[in-house]
Amino acid sequence: MLQAASMLRFSLVNGHELFSEFKGALTENYVCQELVASGKVIPYYWSAENSSGEVDFVYDYDRSVVAVEAKAATNLKAKSLRLFVERNHLGRGLRLSLSPFKEQDWVVNLPLYAMGLLPEWFKELQGNNR
Repeated sequence: MLQAASMLRFSLVNGHELFSEFKGALTENYVCQELVASGKVIPYYWSAENSSGEVDFVYDYDRSVVAVEAKAATNLKAKSLRLFVERNHLGRGLRLSLSPFKEQDWVVNLPLYAMGLLPEWFKELQGNNR
């Protein structure tokens, strides 16, 4: 159905065109499904009122707000996530991408393959910051 709606040609030999076009949406869908499947969080979406700023997923975990950005590549830019973290005094945000684990002052990057560990990892992070 995605192929028909996008009017992109798809073949088993050259199937990457379809996935390249929608890799961001497919990545966000994967992260959302994993969050819901954990049974521990209900993900929400945040968008700034008067700008194009948005955070892919915001959820409550153990009375703490968690902001998560899903990236379909190794590009680690996340201006909206940083703004949300700073304005709401969250301490750190979480970014899931194809890049390896990386800690920065305002964000922690987790590789997408570790998505299933996110709720437990966040709980450990909170325990270390207390």
